[in-house]
Amino acid sequence: MNAPRFLRGALLLPLVALISTACAAPSAMSVPDALPIRVGPVEAATLAASLEDVPRDPVERASRLLELFHAEGCRGEHVVVRPDSLRCTLYGESDSVVVVAANFDAPVRGDGLVDNWTGVALLPALYGALKTEPRKHTYVFAAFSGTTRGQKGARRFLREIGDENVARVHAMVNLKGLGLDTPAVWRSEADPELRLDLVSVSRATGVPLRAIDFTTNVATDAKAFQNRHIPTVTIHSFDRESTRILENRTLDRLEIIDMDAYHATARMLSFYLAYLDRTISLRISRRQGDAPPVATRPTEPAPGDALSGPEVTGLEAAGIPAAPDPAAGW
Repeated sequence: MNAPRFLRGALLLPLVALISTACAAPSAMSVPDALPIRVGPVEAATLAASLEDVPRDPVERASRLLELFHAEGCRGEHVVVRPDSLRCTLYGESDSVVVVAANFDAPVRGDGLVDNWTGVALLPALYGALKTEPRKHTYVFAAFSGTTRGQKGARRFLREIGDENVARVHAMVNLKGLGLDTPAVWRSEADPELRLDLVSVSRATGVPLRAIDFTTNVATDAKAFQNRHIPTVTIHSFDRESTRILENRTLDRLEIIDMDAYHATARMLSFYLAYLDRTISLRISRRQGDAPPVATRPTEPAPGDALSGPEVTGLEAAGIPAAPDPAAGW
């Protein structure tokens, strides 16, 4: 993807000004005469409540996720439930789509909080943050199961929407294992432009971004999207020490989550998704010959240690009555 590099230079400073002057505001934010990056609040208390008393049963977890989406106002035709996925759609002004996804498999051992309820629980919160302003792109917030069984839920979703809609998906943002520390990007697996957009927003929000790769036996739904030539980026919070959670699931409990880091990650991600709404549109315009020339590129985060771990195992969520499909097929 040939993205305009000037997005990471000239447009970074207005975003920095936006965050530094308005980060404490409880409502949508904006800055005059700059690329508009406006999001609603992501409340720390709401995030903390979403992590309490999380059921281990897959059907009960699906019901809990539906409750969180309903609390943010996503209901009716905007919600689609399948045996191996649950998704909520925020419709935009164009037919371009950004998918924000998290692995929904229930834990075999432990509470399955870090891997991966922390990612799943952010989906409704991010929907709530983005719905406060009209968006050019349609955002699909999707929880997939069957990740370790060949990305079963993600692959079914891509088949179900059809080739025409697959071609409209311009980015997939994958959330995995958040809240242990500041966010990290799986650098070697990330689309370069999506990764550099994340760097820009990390700098603007002041939330440190680490570059830490996994090496073997870590399944993510991003693979299914990569196989369809869709740009992806996976955001996690692991390091070499905390990756032992993937080997010993009994360690995966609420008390190991750093709520300050989790909240900071959620806020950064809300701005990142809103930023993508503008940068992806500008990339499309540039391909069509309507965008300004390319300028400078920011420095990337320094690579961290590569991580490895066993495959995530879980149970497929099933038994939830399906809601009506949205008119547009999402």
